[in-house]
Amino acid sequence: MVIGNGGVTVKAPKIAVSIRKLFVDQSTLGLLGKLRDQHLEPATRCELELNDDAFLFSFEAGCATSPYPDVFSKNFAKFRIDHAIPKDIYLRSFRHFAATFLDALVSERQKQVETVSI
Repeated sequence: MVIGNGGVTVKAPKIAVSIRKLFVDQSTLGLLGKLRDQHLEPATRCELELNDDAFLFSFEAGCATSPYPDVFSKNFAKFRIDHAIPKDIYLRSFRHFAATFLDALVSERQKQVETVSI
């Protein structure tokens, strides 16, 4: 996604490895469903529809636009200071760590399933 003056434009990533597919357990999926349900009330009050392609993490009724990345960066910087996290840890490095950790976890679970089914 690219955020510009006209809003958000969905574009393909520059390289295929930028695409991350996450497998989500039922509990997490339920929480994401509850978050979507929480967005329904303000959207309804503003006479807006919550479309299927609405953003889950949006600060506006109707969830038509994503929050600007700077909001997350600034909040993470404050969180880092408040919790004495080293300055060399950035939101980007945390995201990379989380993606790598999830990739490894999913791979390990797949290995366990393959071993059990053999």
